[in-house]
Amino acid sequence: MLLNLLEEARDSFPASYSPFPPASDRSFWDKASDEFKESFISEAENNLDKDFPVMKASRFMEYHRTGNRTGYQKYFGERRRALNTAIMAELIENKGRFIDQIIDFIWMYCEMTTWIIPAHNSVGGMKHNRLPLPDPDNPIVALMSADIAASLTLAYYFFKDKIDEVSPQICLRLKEEINRRILRPYRNHTDYWWMGFMGVGNEQLNNWNPWINSNVLIILLILEQNKEERYYQLTKLTESLQKYINSYPEDGGCDEGPGYWGRAGASAFECLDLLYDFSGGKIDIFSSEKIKNMCRFIHRAHIADKYFVNFADAGPKAFTSPALIYRFGKFIGDENCMAFGSYLYKNANNQNTASSFGIIRSIHEIGVRNEMLEFKGEYLPEKSVFLPQTEVAFLRSSGMYDGIYVAAKGGNNFENHNHNDVGNFIVYGNGKPFIIDAGAMEYTRKTFSPQRYEIWTNCSHWHNVPEVNGARQLCGREHRATNTSFSDSDGIASFRTELQVSYPETSGIKKWERSVSLDSTESAVIVFDVFALEYETEDICLTMMTLPKPRINGNRIILENDGTSMEILTDDLFEAEFETIITDDLKLTKDWGEHLYRISLKINKAVSAGSCRIVFRLI
Repeated sequence: MLLNLLEEARDSFPASYSPFPPASDRSFWDKASDEFKESFISEAENNLDKDFPVMKASRFMEYHRTGNRTGYQKYFGERRRALNTAIMAELIENKGRFIDQIIDFIWMYCEMTTWIIPAHNSVGGMKHNRLPLPDPDNPIVALMSADIAASLTLAYYFFKDKIDEVSPQICLRLKEEINRRILRPYRNHTDYWWMGFMGVGNEQLNNWNPWINSNVLIILLILEQNKEERYYQLTKLTESLQKYINSYPEDGGCDEGPGYWGRAGASAFECLDLLYDFSGGKIDIFSSEKIKNMCRFIHRAHIADKYFVNFADAGPKAFTSPALIYRFGKFIGDENCMAFGSYLYKNANNQNTASSFGIIRSIHEIGVRNEMLEFKGEYLPEKSVFLPQTEVAFLRSSGMYDGIYVAAKGGNNFENHNHNDVGNFIVYGNGKPFIIDAGAMEYTRKTFSPQRYEIWTNCSHWHNVPEVNGARQLCGREHRATNTSFSDSDGIASFRTELQVSYPETSGIKKWERSVSLDSTESAVIVFDVFALEYETEDICLTMMTLPKPRINGNRIILENDGTSMEILTDDLFEAEFETIITDDLKLTKDWGEHLYRISLKINKAVSAGSCRIVFRLI
C-alpha cells in the first residue's frame, strides 16, 4: 500500500523539505509555556561548563565482559540528552548562547568511533561475531546510532547558517559522518533483522523497525539532495515500514506493552506523519482500521495516572508524548484519542523528554499546545475492551479513580519482549495496584540471550498463573493460549482461555480453562479455573503477585494500598501463604519500591480434576 502511494506521489515531492518552522519564526517558538522553556534553558545552562567524560573502551567492553550495560549507557544517555536539550534551548531562546555547545556536541560525535551502544554491537551482518569493541569500518544502523544522527540532522537543519559563520567545515563533516554511518549502511544492508527483509522465521519485528525508520526518514528528507537517491531509499524505507505494519495485529495491540508503544505504534505514526507531510497529503493510510486501533491501544491500556497494563517487559508506569497522542487521534478522526492526549497534557508536569524521545515530539508539543489546552472533549475510558488478535482484555467497573479494574491475557510465549505468562491477570482498585505483573528487571546481556528465562521476572512461576507438578510454562510460539473468547452482557464481561498447551507434558495437565470476569453490578473480579489432570497430585499452586503485604485469615486475604482495601476470597480446596520478595534491582525498586509479595494458593488434597474460584472486591 505505502509503496503504491509513494509511486503515485513521486512527481509532487518537493526539491527540499522544511518540516519545522525556522528558529527565526518567533510566532511559533514563543508559544511554548514558561515551564517548558525553563525546563530546557535551565538544564542547558547547567551543561555549559560541564565536561562530559571520555567514552572509554574499557567501559564499552564491560558489556562483553560482565553483561552489564548500564555503565556505558549512562554516560551515552547524558550526552544524548544534553545535545537535544541544547538544540531546544537555543530554539526557544534564540540568542546564540548555546551554539558553541551544539558545535561541541557535533564535533564530539564526529570524533566518536561509534554511535551505537555495546548491547547493539551485533545486528544483521555483524551477528556472526559479538566483538568487545565496535568496528569503525562497518558502522551499524541501530537504535541509538539512528537516534543520534536524527538529532544531529536537526541541529544542521535549524542552525546551519549560524554554524557556518563559525566554520563551514563543521556542517560538511557532519553530513559526511551521517552519510557514512547511517545513510550508506541503510542503503546497502538488507540483513538488519529489524528491516523485515530476512524472511519469515529469521526476524520478529518490533519497535526497532518504526523507531529506526522514523529517524532515518527525517535524515533522508532533510539531508539527501539527490532526488533519485532519495526516492530509492524512500522505497526501501516504506517497504520496511509496511512489513512492520503488516506484522501488527488488526486490533492494534502492542504485545511489547504500553511502555514500548512510545517507540512502536507512536514511532510508526511519526513515519506516517512525515510521509504524509512530505507528499502533501498524498501518502495517507490513516483511514485504515488497523492504524486507528494502533492509536487507540495506548488509552485502552491506560489504568489511572501513570499506570498502564504492563504485560511483557513493559513497566507499570509509561510516559509518552501527550501531543503525539493528540495529533495521532486528530489524524484518525478519533475525538476520544484526542481527549486522552489533552487529558494527559493538562494533568502532566511540563517535562524535558528529549532524553527519551528526541526533540521532534517536543517541537510538536509547542505546535498543538493551545489546541490541547482548549480542547473541550472529555476523555471517556472504555469500560470493556477485548483485542481478539492480541488476546488481551481490559475491563473497568467505573472511572479511573474509583472501582475495580482487571486486565487478562492469553497470547503465546513468543511475543515481543516475552514473559512466559499465558493466562496472567492484574487487578487494580481505585487506580492503585494490588495484583500485579512485576515487569522487567534492568537489562543485561542475559536479558536477550538463551538464558532469558533464568531471570525470575520472566518466568511463569512469578506471574499470576498456575503451576502443576513443579512444571512451569515454556517459551515458544507453540506454547500458547487456545480457544480464547470474550463475552459482555448483563453487566458481566468475561475473558476465557485455555492454558494447557503453554505447559510441558510433565505437568500432567490435560485441560486448564481460566475465565477472568468483571461483574460491574457487584464491582467484583472473579477468576475461575477448571482443570483436568492425567493423574492425581497434591502439587498444584496458583500464584498471585501483590504490591501490598497480604494479611491472610483462612480463605480471606486482605490487601491495603494508600487508603484503599481489597479482599480476596478463595475456595476451601486451597490454602494461602505468602513470601516476601526483596526488589534489589534498580528498575524494580523504581517501579514498585523495596518489596513485593507472592501469594501461593496450594491445594490441600490430591485431585485429578477440580476448580478454583477467586473473588476480588474492594471493601
